Amino acid sequence: MRELIRSDPSLCQGCNRCIRVCPVAEANIAYCEDENNKIRIDPSKCIHCGACIKACQHGARYYEDDTVKFFSDLKKGEKISVIVAPSSRACYGDDLRRLLSYLRKLGVEYIYDVSLGADICTWAHIRYIKKYNPPALITQPCPVIVNYITHYRTEILKNLSPIQSPMLCTAIYMKNNKGITGKIAALSPCIAKGDEFDDTGLVQYNITFSKVKEYLVKNKVVLPKENGSFDDIEASLGGIYPMPGGLKENIQFYLGNSLRIDKAEGPSMVYSALDEYSTQALKDLPAIFDVLNCDQGCNFGSACSVETSQFEVNKIMDDVRKNAQNKYHKTLLAQMTKLFAKFDRLLKLNDFIRSYKADKVDEIHITEDDIEKAFIRLKKFSSEQREQNCFACGSMTCRKMAEKIAKGINTENNCIEKAKQDIKDEHGAYMQAYQGTNELLSKNTVLSRDLGEYAKKTLHAFAMIRDNISEITQNNETNTQAMGDLVNGLSEIKDLSALMIKSLASVEKAISTYVNMSNIIIEVADQTNMLALNASIEAARAGEQGKGFSVVAEEIRKLAQNSQKAVEEANLNQEFSLGAIESIKKASSDVDKSIANANSHIEHIFTSAQETVSKSEEIVMSTNSLLSQSHDIDRIISGIRS
Repeated sequence: MRELIRSDPSLCQGCNRCIRVCPVAEANIAYCEDENNKIRIDPSKCIHCGACIKACQHGARYYEDDTVKFFSDLKKGEKISVIVAPSSRACYGDDLRRLLSYLRKLGVEYIYDVSLGADICTWAHIRYIKKYNPPALITQPCPVIVNYITHYRTEILKNLSPIQSPMLCTAIYMKNNKGITGKIAALSPCIAKGDEFDDTGLVQYNITFSKVKEYLVKNKVVLPKENGSFDDIEASLGGIYPMPGGLKENIQFYLGNSLRIDKAEGPSMVYSALDEYSTQALKDLPAIFDVLNCDQGCNFGSACSVETSQFEVNKIMDDVRKNAQNKYHKTLLAQMTKLFAKFDRLLKLNDFIRSYKADKVDEIHITEDDIEKAFIRLKKFSSEQREQNCFACGSMTCRKMAEKIAKGINTENNCIEKAKQDIKDEHGAYMQAYQGTNELLSKNTVLSRDLGEYAKKTLHAFAMIRDNISEITQNNETNTQAMGDLVNGLSEIKDLSALMIKSLASVEKAISTYVNMSNIIIEVADQTNMLALNASIEAARAGEQGKGFSVVAEEIRKLAQNSQKAVEEANLNQEFSLGAIESIKKASSDVDKSIANANSHIEHIFTSAQETVSKSEEIVMSTNSLLSQSHDIDRIISGIRS
């Protein structure tokens, strides 16, 4: 089937009205988009009843037909004839005849009233029943009913009447009996007629009442003042077919009450009736079951835009009935008998027989376990919860909703009772959190008080830290200056030590010279002593004459010995002096090393002191910042406490 009914997700409000009115459980699929509920159509399961379009108040559902293509082809010179549904009288009123005139001006060849096809349909049913005596028939002028049976109730397909609908009876009559060629367009009240025309190929355009009206308004068409007319013979009672039970009234008018004919109209009744029909014993079924999708029949079809009340429409249908009775001098029954006799001569029953092909939809299969899981997702655990049946989700019962969730064509977020429960749960969680918050607020009050006291202590501590660090900074600066003076003093000591070492070198050099002189004196003393000894010996030899010389030689020898002894003592002092000088030089060297080491440490301390001063300044700045922030915190805490 063509995708005749469409949805616009941008306009969909997720109100579930389309689900609520749809006679097919799986044709609508609810889903979430950006946390909003949306509903789309599964075209493979839609029967084109149009209920969702009428139900939608947001314009999210719409349909397509062949109106634009019809007018376009007509302008191109296509050879087209038009058949007009009898319900057009209710839709267009007095403008219908002017519309026929407009269509003829556009080039439409023939215009036939489908009321004639309805008379043929009645004739064909009566002749088929008399000839074949079928045990039970379901009427099929409504294509939505045909779609439902061929897709969902194939077990009663055998009961579907083989007689073509009034529109197709009209088209067959035009082709077979009037020799009309070219394409045929049907001015119809029904979206699903497009399926019927596609299946049979007898009609090429489904131009619906609403779309034709839209076309006339959009193109600013002013209808001609003159009235147009239909071709061929006028119809009999077929003009009341659009009424609920119209086919039933036609057959009973001819046959009386010899046949039991039941009827059902409207999505809320007809589909459940067809479901029951498939389970009933043959003896309980009517001879004819006259069924229509729309509550008020075809006069209020899915593609109608009727602007009059149902009472005005019923008045129009009653006028059609009376006109059929009054236009003949004889009784209407006699006229119908005469008309049917004419059909017997001109028509072939087999030309109006239709066959059907089952097109069973693959429905989604689920288990009880799947349904149970869906109930759990819905937070429905008790029997009471599972039987609330509020209908807000679009399903008649909670179980039906659970089935759809299990099938994946609806979501638990679409359940208002679950939403209420979620709100209760969230409210409970909120209240619990609220109580916890109050407890925290109480604790925070105490904490803020403690924080206030702590903040004051912190302020005082920061102030003390700042003052202490400032004092440390000043001391560091003083120490740095003192260490600078110390370095200068050590430098002077180092210079003096160097000078002393230099002087000691001069002394050492002088002592060395003195040692050399002492060595010479010792040598002279040794020689003098030797000369004195020799003189003493010679004096002894001289006897009395050398006695005086002997005394002198003795004195000289004593002088030489004393000189040698003095020089030896001087040498001992020289050695001691040289040792002392070496000790002083070594001590001076050690002093130099100590001074160098001290300088190194002092430089390190000096550098550290400078860094300490720098860091102290940074700490003071940070402390001032923290002090400022502490003041801010104290103000905030005071504000909280107040």
